[in-house]
Amino acid sequence: PKLHKVLAQSGLGSRIEMEKLIADGHVSVNNEPAHIGQRVQFGDQVKVNGKPIKVRIQAPPARVIGWRRAA
Repeated sequence: PKLHKVLAQSGLGSRIEMEKLIADGHVSVNNEPAHIGQRVQFGDQVKVNGKPIKVRIQAPPARVIGWRRAA
């Protein structure tokens, strides 16, 4: 999911407000400045004004690797 949507869902404000916050340089992802349109993944550390934000991103589903027995 995109960063501004995740921030909005965490209750910080609207998507447009979050885009402005990102553009103004108040948001970082994994200690790097964020940019508009950036996507985030499960496990990324998001900070707003230096404070960690708890974001709800679902972990990727478990992958089951099957095998077939040779006949």
